[in-house]
Amino acid sequence: LHYITTLDESNISIESKQGSATGTGLLKLSEVAVMLLEMSEHTVGTPHIQPEIEYIIVVTGELFQEVGGVITSAKAGEHLIAPPNIPHNHYCIVPTKLVAITVPASEGYPDAR
Repeated sequence: LHYITTLDESNISIESKQGSATGTGLLKLSEVAVMLLEMSEHTVGTPHIQPEIEYIIVVTGELFQEVGGVITSAKAGEHLIAPPNIPHNHYCIVPTKLVAITVPASEGYPDAR
């Protein structure tokens, strides 16, 4: 995935237009990959696409998602779904922590240790 950079075995950096997004790989099997991600306030991600479905559970804060020109949001305890093969982007205004799950595991997704 062009927007994920592995800093080491457990620290992941997500390419952002603004702000920062860092995470930790929690699980990687061929069937599923799970990452815990923290975004600083006013983080704007880079639009991307992946062939897998992505489920996002917001732990703290609020996450905005744009898919096909439609913007939706989720607060702590809520979730978003990014469909496969459709460009999408995420951003937040307040510091936000989330769990991102791809099914099946994304090729190139950093190995969880």
